[in-house]
Amino acid sequence: MEQALYRMVGSLGTLVTSYFLVDFEKYSVWGNVFLLAVVGYSTAFLFLDGVRVFTHRTRSFNRTSDAGKSEIAKYLVQQLRSSGSVVIFSKDLTWVKEGGDAEALLLKKSEAKELIIFVEDELPITTKLRLKGADVRAYGGQKKKGFTPKSRFTVLDYRAGRTRVMVGIPSDGKHFIKHYGDDDVEVVDLAKDFISLLECTSRVAK
Repeated sequence: MEQALYRMVGSLGTLVTSYFLVDFEKYSVWGNVFLLAVVGYSTAFLFLDGVRVFTHRTRSFNRTSDAGKSEIAKYLVQQLRSSGSVVIFSKDLTWVKEGGDAEALLLKKSEAKELIIFVEDELPITTKLRLKGADVRAYGGQKKKGFTPKSRFTVLDYRAGRTRVMVGIPSDGKHFIKHYGDDDVEVVDLAKDFISLLECTSRVAK
């Protein structure tokens, strides 16, 4: 995210500089064509990075109200719908309500073999998803070894070229969702390594 902001500042600086340099009378035709091309590319990069920053900005929700919880579920469904394979690391999937949009989407991804779920212990919803084809892993058995994870995150487009990570951060009465993507390789790789490790050590739900 920070790199995108830096690029936006750089593109904006290039545009401002080019504005004062373009002079159809002073420079040759090709000189002005080059400057206009620079302006075009800078404008395109500025727009694309602006869209990325806006889309992947940290979201804040009220996690103490039913309306806030509903907004969290709605937002997660929106993000999952735009992704291919998904990995969800959660304690109990409280945001997935029976008969709701989230359940319908996860069932669809289960049938397409595009869903891996890590939960503390198997739940009625994970049983339903597993029977439809989801890979459900229970990490509760690792608590005896001192493994009690606090993190909650979702990996979008897992094992694809443009993997993204959403991390849930509860703070007082708020729930924040932070995005990590192409500019955050170290965070994305850390999440993928963590998942690979859990795939080797967690129990496959049956």
